[in-house]
Formats: sequence, C-alpha cells, structure tokens
Amino acid sequence: MIQEDRAQAQYRKMTETPIPKLVLTLGIPTTISMLVTNIYNMADTFFVGTLGTSASGATGVVFGLMGIIQAFGFMLGHGAGSNISRRLGSREVDKARMYAATSFYASLGAGLLILLFGEVSPKTLAKESPETIAMAVAGPLKLLMKLLGPVNALFALWRRLMTRVFKPKEGESHIEAELMN
Repeated sequence: MIQEDRAQAQYRKMTETPIPKLVLTLGIPTTISMLVTNIYNMADTFFVGTLGTSASGATGVVFGLMGIIQAFGFMLGHGAGSNISRRLGSREVDKARMYAATSFYASLGAGLLILLFGEVSPKTLAKESPETIAMAVAGPLKLLMKLLGPVNALFALWRRLMTRVFKPKEGESHIEAELMN
C-alpha cells in the first residue's frame, strides 16, 4: 500500500509538475555529478603533471578512455530511461521495472567486460610474453597506420593552417609569465 502511494506521488510529480521546474530538479544533481568528475580529472592532471610530461600525457589518454567508458554508460542509461519513462507514462510499471533491471545488469556486464578485456587481460598478456604480443599486433598496427595516414596528414595540414592564420604579429607575442598574471 505504501509503495503504491509512493508510485502515485511520483507519477503525479512527473505528470503535473511544470516542465522547467522538473527539468531543473532532475538535471541539477546530474550536472553537479558531471562537474565533480571533471574537477577531479583536472586536479588529477594538475598534480600528475608535476611528475613530467609523459605522466601528464598518460592522464590525458586515461581521461579519453574514461569518456569512452562513460559513453557506454550513458548509452545504456539514456536508452533505458526513455523506455522506462514511456512505460511509466502508460502505467506499465512491470515493464518499466524490467527495463530498469535489464539496463542495470547490462551496465554491470559491460563494466565487467571492460575490466576483463581492457584492464586485466592486456596487462597479464603483456607481462607474460611482451615480444609475442608486440609481434602479433605489429602487423595490424602497421595496416592501421597506413589506413589512417591520410587522416593524420589532414590534421597536420589543419594544424599548419591554423598556425599560419593565428600566428601573432611581430611584437605581439606574450611570454608565459605575462599570461599567468
């Protein structure tokens, strides 16, 4: 009975609250969460950057990988959220629960797969037989370099163009100390 009352109250909240107020009350916690994650990554990059450029570069790579992992989570979350919302809107609570459970277990499974194939397996293989692994991936990497060579050339051309367009005029350059103040 209490659960039905909570479900009714939630249903009324989602259907009767003005949309701008509802978006703010639901969106602010998510926004704060994303800001905290980004501030953490910036602080991490700052402190690791004091160790040297290679360490700083590593945190940049990890930040990108973290974005990819988050994209999988967002994909599962947004897809499930859309389906759950539609089912709750049509008062099909059991189907909404099924979507929520499926999304939860799919996220858990995806996380375990990423952990296994992205963290544990590569380190184990690289530690046990680094030469064999290096030789096995050399061919595909060489092919990938040839395939993406034109893309790399386009980026290099773009960089040179941007450098030429935004190059400071004589006497306009600023030294780092001036920029930091």
